[in-house]
Amino acid sequence: MAVGKLYMIDLSPPVRAVLLTEKALGINLEHKELNLLGGEHLKADYVKMNPQHTVPSYMDQDGSVIGDSHAIMAYLVGKYGKDDSLYPKDLYSRSVVDQRLHFDSGSLFPLLKTCVLGFTRKGWTSISDDIIEQVKTSYDFLNKFLQGEKFVAGPKVTIADFSCLTSVTALGLIIPLDEKLYPNIASWLKRCEEWPFFSAHSEGFAKAKVVYGSFTKNSSKFFAVVLVCAVVAQVAVAKVTPPPTTTAGDFMAVVGPRDAAVVPQMGWLGLTVRGILTGNNLVSWLLTILFLNMPLVALVDVLFTVSCVGGVSSIGVLGNILWLLTQIILGPLLWILQLRSLLANVINSADFIMAVGKLYMTDLSPPCRAVILTAKSLGIELELIETNIMAGETATPEFLKMNPAHALPTYKDNDGTAMGDSHAIMAFLVGKYGKNDSLYPKDLAKRAAVDQRLHYDSGNVYSLHVSIVFPMWMRQSEGISQRQLDSAKSMYNVLNTFLEGNTWIAKTASPTIADFSLATSVNAINVVAPMDKATCGNVVAWLKRCDGIPHYQEVNKKGKISTQVFSNA
Repeated sequence: MAVGKLYMIDLSPPVRAVLLTEKALGINLEHKELNLLGGEHLKADYVKMNPQHTVPSYMDQDGSVIGDSHAIMAYLVGKYGKDDSLYPKDLYSRSVVDQRLHFDSGSLFPLLKTCVLGFTRKGWTSISDDIIEQVKTSYDFLNKFLQGEKFVAGPKVTIADFSCLTSVTALGLIIPLDEKLYPNIASWLKRCEEWPFFSAHSEGFAKAKVVYGSFTKNSSKFFAVVLVCAVVAQVAVAKVTPPPTTTAGDFMAVVGPRDAAVVPQMGWLGLTVRGILTGNNLVSWLLTILFLNMPLVALVDVLFTVSCVGGVSSIGVLGNILWLLTQIILGPLLWILQLRSLLANVINSADFIMAVGKLYMTDLSPPCRAVILTAKSLGIELELIETNIMAGETATPEFLKMNPAHALPTYKDNDGTAMGDSHAIMAFLVGKYGKNDSLYPKDLAKRAAVDQRLHYDSGNVYSLHVSIVFPMWMRQSEGISQRQLDSAKSMYNVLNTFLEGNTWIAKTASPTIADFSLATSVNAINVVAPMDKATCGNVVAWLKRCDGIPHYQEVNKKGKISTQVFSNA
């Protein structure tokens, strides 16, 4: 019995990634082949289900609908997997898989899409050196990911292998992969062929190879039929508040008025020295720290005070005995407690909050700003390390060990784990430090919606930002092309459809990390390719709501100004 319906064509690499997941899980999906050339993906009912009108789309038995192959695979493993091996629950292991998935959606597949559209819509007769170099760079990154590893995210097969495999093999038909230059990829591909479910990829891939064989690479018709069905369908055509610093007022409620009176003049250290010299409030402090029992504290304080005045009264004798016992038995413990209080006072001060990790970043980068906004929303502190890409700071051996893709942002947690890709970093931070799941829901259907939007950012929005802004920064472009303006318009229209009847981008009641990613990317693109406010009212209203997210304007302001400066230079 089928657990859901998959709208597909097996010539599509992302579809084949979902088919691999289906077979690996041992489940059955109803396969609904779409006639893309006949425009079935453009019909109103399909567009309502998937505003991007792409394949694959998945409808579960419970009515949940998901677009984007990466989100579909994660959903299927979460709901139907007998274990988590294909998509680990361990936060770090999952972050590696997420990074590889976004490497596919943000690098491998967009390059494939660019080539296909070039031959089918733009009249390419050959592939430019620039595209060839970009593909080779992606091959090189993947080869480094596989250094010392059996599979792309570690020793075991994951859904990241399914995505990268289907995209790389398709790219290899356009720009062949040199096994001598990329031996790790070559060995990995051979290991993939050993999967018992490999036929879920090989059958559809064999059809593609036959179609490719009908054309030559220099033909103006190259890929006119080849992947127009397979890839064009993938293109949318249209902080918890930190503990307060301890003050005299806070301290008065604990140690009583007599000791509190000296705090403003002497401070913590002065009060500690006074206590050690007089010995008349050590037990008070100990009892206060351990029990917070004010009547008992007051009694002992009186005993010690009488003993310090002198005399042979029974109270004075008792007080001296208590003082002596305190020094002999409890003295070392009290020193530790006092030292702890001193350290806590420093650590919790407004000027020093312990960072949970290091973020290598630059304010110019929308993904970096999305991570910073996530940290602030979680109430955690990150040590921000401004990193100069142009000076080669991301190409050092130390940096490459953390992130072979030498990209920003890169995050290194205090436990030593390091990861790249903003989307994977945000998910990791929410999983490890979030007090609830509002930023990244645990409910599978809701999370799938967030994942789909995150991958839409990787493959469509941020990738468009890179194609427009980076050449301007590098002085390789004098402005934005009409093609890029058209792409921006299409992107705005898709986002406007996502937001129809919704407050936030993933149909949630409050902002998620998908809002952080897309809003920072969209704001950057809007500087150089302004949206039509008349036709994108939902996007305009959403961005205005984003301005109301705590810390959003603070985090985004500097980067937005930098983008304006560079684009106008």
